[in-house]
Amino acid sequence: MYRFRDLIIAFFLLFVSTGITHGQGRSPIINYTYSVGGSISKGFIVAHDPKMRHLALSHPEGFSIWVKKHTYGDRDWEKALKYPDIGLVLDYFDYKSDILGHSYSFSPYDKQDNNKNIAIGSPITYSLRAQLSYNQQIIERLKLMLALRLTHYSNGASALPNKGINIPTVDLGVSYSLNKLRPDYHIFSTMPKIDEDLKFNVFIGTGLKEVTIDGKKFPFITVSFNSSKQVSLLNSFNLGVDYFHSWATKEEIAIDRDLESRDLDFKRVGLAGGHELLIGKLSFLTQLGVYIYRPYKSDKPIYQRYGLKYKLSEKLYGGVFLKSHYGKAEAVEWGIGIKL
Repeated sequence: MYRFRDLIIAFFLLFVSTGITHGQGRSPIINYTYSVGGSISKGFIVAHDPKMRHLALSHPEGFSIWVKKHTYGDRDWEKALKYPDIGLVLDYFDYKSDILGHSYSFSPYDKQDNNKNIAIGSPITYSLRAQLSYNQQIIERLKLMLALRLTHYSNGASALPNKGINIPTVDLGVSYSLNKLRPDYHIFSTMPKIDEDLKFNVFIGTGLKEVTIDGKKFPFITVSFNSSKQVSLLNSFNLGVDYFHSWATKEEIAIDRDLESRDLDFKRVGLAGGHELLIGKLSFLTQLGVYIYRPYKSDKPIYQRYGLKYKLSEKLYGGVFLKSHYGKAEAVEWGIGIKL
């Protein structure tokens, strides 16, 4: 059994659209169904850095609770993605370590009392989750789930230290359908037309980065200009230029003991191209970039960007992106973009 101590779990989900419409004089037409479930997890911590070895000796245990909305092709992107599930999940991990603590507490690090922990340096982190699962119907409306999962916690370098925690686990769980009736799957009668014209986009992002473990954070600004072309209902490709103006890099130049000149320019320019997975108003962006102007060479010459975009209107979108160098996070960019 898990010792939850002062843990209070509140898990509540409201869908803006219930997926049920009513026709005059007819029974409700169900476009979506819902299920709830939970699983228990057992795994280990990956020592992805030599400094993480003293933290990778324990075997974390945890659980997940989720609510899912099952799609049946009511929208075109649901058909194209083969009827994906949408939902929210609550994860809990007991790392079986006095140093790492519990992920629900959001407090695995303290500069005074826990200064040997180099994994997470902030009270709030980002979480990434990848899972391969198998579901087997046990009885009507009840399924058994077996899964292999990788969970990553990091603060995106907004605070130091930030080695992050990677936890592979084996999960065993069950899910229960809240709907007895299930709609038929929709299929394409004809493929929808897409806008194949070349589009131009401008994105302005900002955020904070910590350079030394003293709590002081420095702002940065990212300006990106790219062209994009949609090639299918789900896929779009892009190519453009990025400008990075980071006062954190300026601070790194000032404190670099091995640097012969303090007059180096802290600004950087890069060329980047990538792919965008289109999921209705939401899209997932992956990019690979190379610096063409980088006088201060503290980072690798190649960078990556991963993130989410949300369509606010036909011309406007919001976005959050993680920028990294070969897996080492540099910053999390929050911003807004416009299609020209």
